[in-house]
Amino acid sequence: MAKGFKQDKQWNWKNFWIVFCVAWFGQLAFGYPSSIIGVTLAQPAFLEYMGLLTKDGLTANADSLIGATSGVFQVYPINLAYGDGWNMFLTNISSCRQVLSSV
Repeated sequence: MAKGFKQDKQWNWKNFWIVFCVAWFGQLAFGYPSSIIGVTLAQPAFLEYMGLLTKDGLTANADSLIGATSGVFQVYPINLAYGDGWNMFLTNISSCRQVLSSV
């Protein structure tokens, strides 16, 4: 068996703490902006400004637009990391088409 696959070489505290810190910082880096967009999409002032909230309540397409906004926000980092410019362009075009079709 290869030297690097012995049981005593598989785990140590240094590797544990490196993985722990990378995972923690990753959660912080993605979770914080997600909480900001979630709170922003729930603010009545924001909904009024975007024309999604009237005196009678939410407009007919408000739920679709809020969902599309949240979806595009969550998918953008994946496209940024793994996609090229063309893929991002197509994703944005399809998102805009979905939003415009619900208007």
